Amino acid sequence: MEMNERKADYFAANMIFGNVYKYFYSIGDDSFINKVIRCIDVYKAPYKAVLIQLYEEATTSYNDMTLREEILAHFDEKPSNLIEKFQELELDPELVKPSYIISFGDLWKKNNTSPKRTNRRIISRTKL
Repeated sequence: MEMNERKADYFAANMIFGNVYKYFYSIGDDSFINKVIRCIDVYKAPYKAVLIQLYEEATTSYNDMTLREEILAHFDEKPSNLIEKFQELELDPELVKPSYIISFGDLWKKNNTSPKRTNRRIISRTKL
């Protein structure tokens, strides 16, 4: 399921990206991570989607092997303090804050059951 979610995130991010490479370099003298965070904020895209898009543009369109290596060095190291970094850069951290929403969506409908009926079935099985 996680791979499908990543593909969906990537597809959606790909649809909204303009030339993220040009924007990345227009930011000026800042650290790599801060530039990526600014891209996340502007494009409202996940961390990995920004890195993938930058990687693709750096390698296929601009032949920028320095940026390519920088991306590879950071690809598996998502910053642990993204909320703090967003605040330091005076960006809205709501984009990276966890939502803590658990939704079963249509799962109850697909199983043709309701949460109450399911709980009763579990309880009745445990009494046996």
